[in-house]
Amino acid sequence: MGKKISYCGFNMVESLLRHTPEQLEVFLNRMNTLRLNTLMVQYDYGFKHYRELLLQYCSRYGIELRLMVFGPRSFFRLADWNPDMLSRQKGIGKIEPGFCADLVVMDDEFRVLQTYVNGELRY
Repeated sequence: MGKKISYCGFNMVESLLRHTPEQLEVFLNRMNTLRLNTLMVQYDYGFKHYRELLLQYCSRYGIELRLMVFGPRSFFRLADWNPDMLSRQKGIGKIEPGFCADLVVMDDEFRVLQTYVNGELRY
């Protein structure tokens, strides 16, 4: 007999915009009922449109929301967010004393100048 397969989440990366808000609510309620705890969505293809609904339900049900981005423009737009919106773990999500931080410092040409791991300069 092979290894047991466990399901923990769902990938809606390409289909999010095909759904109405009501359909998404039903889907997120079903995720909670099935105890699925991870949802992957694409930032530019749906998350921007359904952001508040997704954040509300994922927070309510303890569903980890994973965002995918294409290219540096989307990534750096996301970097301006308040990371607390996406992080439910204590001690992460901020750049300040007492918080864990993995951080890359780059110049204007996107060359890596410094890398911090767990708040400590490594490279």
